[in-house]
Amino acid sequence: MTVFYIAFTFGFIAYLTLETIALNKAIKKIPLRILVNGTRGKSSMVQILCKAMNKSGIKTIGKITGNAPLMINPDGTHTLLKRFGPASIIENIKWLIQIARHNPDAAVLECMALQPETQAVLGQRIFKPHYTIITNIFYDHAEVMGTNLREMAKTIGLSIDQNSHVIVDSDTFGLLQNADVSLANYSKAIMESEFSADLILTNNPKSIVQSQLNLLLTLGERLPIEKERIHSAMKEYWTYNDKSAVIKLPKKNISFYNFFSVNDASSIKQLLDYQMANKPEDTKIIILFNTRDDRALRTQNISSLLNKYDQLKEFWLTGPGKWLTKRTLDKKLILYIAAGNKICRWLSEGFDTPVTIIGIGNHKGAEKILNHLRQLDDKDKKELA
Repeated sequence: MTVFYIAFTFGFIAYLTLETIALNKAIKKIPLRILVNGTRGKSSMVQILCKAMNKSGIKTIGKITGNAPLMINPDGTHTLLKRFGPASIIENIKWLIQIARHNPDAAVLECMALQPETQAVLGQRIFKPHYTIITNIFYDHAEVMGTNLREMAKTIGLSIDQNSHVIVDSDTFGLLQNADVSLANYSKAIMESEFSADLILTNNPKSIVQSQLNLLLTLGERLPIEKERIHSAMKEYWTYNDKSAVIKLPKKNISFYNFFSVNDASSIKQLLDYQMANKPEDTKIIILFNTRDDRALRTQNISSLLNKYDQLKEFWLTGPGKWLTKRTLDKKLILYIAAGNKICRWLSEGFDTPVTIIGIGNHKGAEKILNHLRQLDDKDKKELA
């Protein structure tokens, strides 16, 4: 038995050594590496940046981990990456070795790390980016990233390699400075006065898009990415995603807004304020709060925000954390607690008067509801055809 353990140990050490050698070779074969970190907007930033860079003649491969691990190919198509266990930063080693064989000019990676240790390993040991874009720093993932914005900024700052040039806006720069994060090389975002006038957003506030644009233009000045390419990629991405954010079912008097991926209080406030300012006066609003049982602090923070809105009276609570959420919301509110199947039944029945339903909280576990809505939408379209 002792011989087995010794052989296993040496074999494992040999495997790690060979993997490290392969990773270092892969890193050297990717001339430009860009890490996208922050609280919100990482996946969209990676997709837009990959599109703009490839349109500029820079062969770029990206990876996002929003709803599922996807590789963004140079032609714009997505490839689902297989996982054989829980999400782990180690999966990026295999991905880097894989894409290096295709000799890309650049790689753009969404930072999937949350804990301080994994932030440091991914940024400083595995990916070693030339540029690090930090989209924003909002209060979220308090269970693992810290109990306040200063601690969260410090955690995100651990992903910054000493040789990486950091692109941030003024607010994020201030938070990083307050957290004593060393920024040897950085650029503050260019404040573009106005986004393309022909981009019409009806479901998302332009402030979200504007923030992304400022960061991308700042990076674009340091790389051979034409300003027009960035504007074009932004317009293409947001035109599609703004339209697909809502599913309208006129026969059932339902307008459903899919904001499940928006799960920090600051971003939810932006979207709620925008929706409430632009909704017809006679439209009732229902908040569909999809909860998780491993994000208690997130639930508490979002509930504290929702309790401040006098206009919001009715909530549908679903997901494994629904009973905790019930205790954190105002007792005067109308609360319906239900599993996904029951909510799908309510959606099928529809309403007598116009209703806007806004899905928030978490995208994990919301697939059943979204798929049911799409089926109802397809059915309505077939009947109209």
